[in-house]
Amino acid sequence: MPNDVLVSVYIPTKDRQPLLAAAIDSVLKQTYRHLEVIVVDDGSTDGTQEYLRQLAHDDPRVRTIRHDTSKGGPAARNAAILAARGAFVTGLDDDDSFEPFRIDDFVRAWRQFEVQGERPSCLYSQLREIQHGQHVATSDRPDRASYEDMFRHNAVGNQVFAPKAHFVDAGLFRVDLPAWQDLEFFMRMLRTFGPARLVERASYNFENSPRDDRITAKGEGKIRQAFAVLDAAHSGGIGRRSQLLQLQMFARVYGIKPTLQDYRRFLAHGFWPRGFARMLKRSLQA
Repeated sequence: MPNDVLVSVYIPTKDRQPLLAAAIDSVLKQTYRHLEVIVVDDGSTDGTQEYLRQLAHDDPRVRTIRHDTSKGGPAARNAAILAARGAFVTGLDDDDSFEPFRIDDFVRAWRQFEVQGERPSCLYSQLREIQHGQHVATSDRPDRASYEDMFRHNAVGNQVFAPKAHFVDAGLFRVDLPAWQDLEFFMRMLRTFGPARLVERASYNFENSPRDDRITAKGEGKIRQAFAVLDAAHSGGIGRRSQLLQLQMFARVYGIKPTLQDYRRFLAHGFWPRGFARMLKRSLQA
């Protein structure tokens, strides 16, 4: 792997110009310098287009794509990935930020895995959870995540680092999903290219202050629709996989409680005491 390999960072955005500026700044201040930032303006009306035009003029590392009509986050990500010139690609949400060493950590780790004769599907890191400007928690992700692990929970998080070819050959993000787009795409990437590997140092700052536009505020129906799509696409008739995916719907962050129909669907795949107990616990929680 060359020392000057180009890394492309994609950032989808819409009507968040003040937050976007901080996100882009965190990429441009990376200790790893051979990178480009591809910002997809997904139909902003708040001055984002003018801001990006000036920024791209001032810094040749910044490239922009404009959607005059909003196409949604997955389509914006896909447009950036396909336009990427880098051999490697990673992403950043427009309200989050990178620690200055993030890309350097990924490039060094990838080189090390290659030296050891291993080629992961992708790399991921621990993240720092931020609320109202304060660091409140650090994730505890596993050292390795397999396709099967992803049925239990999204072990790799919301962003990965991988060769561009892995993104493209895995099929990019599904634009028809109302939720769980990250989980579904990463499942395909891991199924296609094998396990993902962790870079231990926390280098992604995840802004998790309460906000109306988060997926957790988008409604129970969209989470249930996403589960149905993933169940059909990935469970493969294996009951335990379906049960594990179904349990992900009832994570407390979504505020969804099991219905009688949910219990029937769960038990149709067989009685799994531990999983059934998790459903009962969620039913009893406030």
